[in-house]
Amino acid sequence: MQERHRGWSHRTIPWVLGTAVAFVVAACEPLPQALDEDTRSATPPAFDLMRERVEPIKDYLSGAAYRVFFGHEGVGDGLNFTRASAKGRPRDGNDVAVSNPADLPGIVQSEVTIAAHGGTIVLAWNDSQGFFTPNTIGVDGWGISTDRGKTFTDMGAFPPHPTLPGLSRFGDPALAVDNGGTFFFADLCIDFSAGLSALCVTVGEAAGGTVNWGSPVLAVSACCFADFLDKELIAVDRQGNDVYVSYTRFLGGGGFGQIEVVASHDGGATFGPPVILAPNTIGTVNQGSEPAVGPNGELYVVWESDWLTSFTPSILIRKSTDGGATFGPTATVATIGTQAFFPPVGYNRNVINDFPRIDVARTGPNRGDVYVTYHSGPFGDGDIFVATSSDGTSWSTVQVSDDGPGAKQWWPDVAVEPGGNVSVMWYDRRLNPGTPLTDVFWSQSTDGGATFRPNLRVSDVSTNWSATATDIVPNFGDYNGIFAGGNRSYAGWADGRLGTPDVFFSELLGAGKSR
Repeated sequence: MQERHRGWSHRTIPWVLGTAVAFVVAACEPLPQALDEDTRSATPPAFDLMRERVEPIKDYLSGAAYRVFFGHEGVGDGLNFTRASAKGRPRDGNDVAVSNPADLPGIVQSEVTIAAHGGTIVLAWNDSQGFFTPNTIGVDGWGISTDRGKTFTDMGAFPPHPTLPGLSRFGDPALAVDNGGTFFFADLCIDFSAGLSALCVTVGEAAGGTVNWGSPVLAVSACCFADFLDKELIAVDRQGNDVYVSYTRFLGGGGFGQIEVVASHDGGATFGPPVILAPNTIGTVNQGSEPAVGPNGELYVVWESDWLTSFTPSILIRKSTDGGATFGPTATVATIGTQAFFPPVGYNRNVINDFPRIDVARTGPNRGDVYVTYHSGPFGDGDIFVATSSDGTSWSTVQVSDDGPGAKQWWPDVAVEPGGNVSVMWYDRRLNPGTPLTDVFWSQSTDGGATFRPNLRVSDVSTNWSATATDIVPNFGDYNGIFAGGNRSYAGWADGRLGTPDVFFSELLGAGKSR
C-alpha cells in the first residue's frame, strides 16, 4: 500500500525553472586545481562560461556539483563563510575520528560513504582541501581501518586517470564491496580541457593495510559538456561481477534531470550504454537515485521525483531482473512532505535534499525484502521512515524516529545485516530542537522492518553547525553512510566537534552483541 505522509496538498512550486540551458564550450583550458586568491585570476574562460550556463539550475545540482561551481571561496563573490578557531579535541568515547583534523582552518570533509569487509573498513568523503592545494587531482578523500574501526588512517586522494591527466574528481563519493573483499568507488569526474563530464568507477583490493586502487574507468561520459552528469551512487552484486551506477543526467547542461543507470558485468572493467529510468520532464525535477542488488541479482533503483517542484514529492522505484538491461514499471514507494525549502539551521545552502536510500536483505528470514528510508514532514518538521516491500511494488511504511513532533530529523541511510536486522542512522536535533546543535541517532529492527527499537544516540558530542568553520557550500554535504557486515553495522558522518567538518565513525551494536 502506498503511504502518503502528512504535509501540504500537492501543488507545483511557482518558480519552476524554464528552458534547458545549453552547454556550449569552446577552446577549453585546464581548470587550476587550487582556486584560492592567488589563482582566482587564472580561472579559465571555459570554467566561467560553464558556471554561467548552469547557474539557472544550480538548486537542482547535488551538493558536490554545487560546490564546484558556486560553493567554495575561489569561485564567485559574495559568499559568506563562517570562520572559527579550531577547538581542542574532546573525549570521543565510542566515536572515532577518520579524516585528518590537522588540515587548514575551515577545510571541510563531509558527504560520507562507507563499506567494509572483515576487519577492513573504508570510508570516503568530499574533501575541500583539493580546492586549495596545488597539483591535487580533485576533492575526494578516503580513509581506512584494518582493526575493525578502532583506529583510522586518512589516505588522502584517489589515483589519477593514466591517460586523461586533466580529469579531476569532484565528489559525490560512493563505496561498495563484494563478498570477496573487492572495493568499488564511484565519483563525479570532469575534464575541463577535454570538455568532458563523466562518472568514474575505481576498483581496489585491500592488502597490506591499504586498498590498492586501480585506474579509474569512465562508467559513462558526456563529451563537450553537451550534458552534465550528477549525483551518482553505486551498487554491486556481492556474489558476482555485476556493478551498477545510477545518476542524474541534465540534458544540455540544464533541464529537470533524467534518471539513468549503467551496468558492468565484468567487475567494473567496462560499462554498457545508459538505460533511462525517468526521462527529463518539464516541471518535474528527478534527482537523488540509488541502486541496490538483491540476493538473486535483481536490481532496484530508487529516486526522488518532484524535488523542488512540489511540496509533496514522490519516492519512486523500478526493478530489473535481467542485469539492468530492461526495467519493470515505475512504482511509488511514498509521497512525502518535503524538507527542501526548510533546511536545518546551520546548513549554509538555501535548499536541502529529500533523497531516499535503499538496501535489500540478501540473507536471513526476510531474504529479498527491499527497504527504502527517507525523511518526511510538514514545514520542516522532518521524521524518519522506512518502507518495506517483498517485490518492489507494494509497500508498507513505519516511522522510525520516536521523539514526537517539534525536532528535525533528516538524511537517513539504511543497511541490512547478514542476519536480517535492519539498521537506520540519521541526523537528529531532538536534544536541542530549534538550534543548530546536531547529533547522529540510529535504530534497529529485528523483525524485518515491521517495528523499530527505541532510538539511540550515536554521536558522543553535539555539533554546532553555525559555529563550525567552513570554506564550502554546502558545509555538511548531501548524505551520510551506514554499512552492515558481519552481523554488525558501521556509521560514518560529517561532524563539527573539532571546529571544522571532519569525518567520524562509530560501530553500532544491536541487542546481544559486544565489541
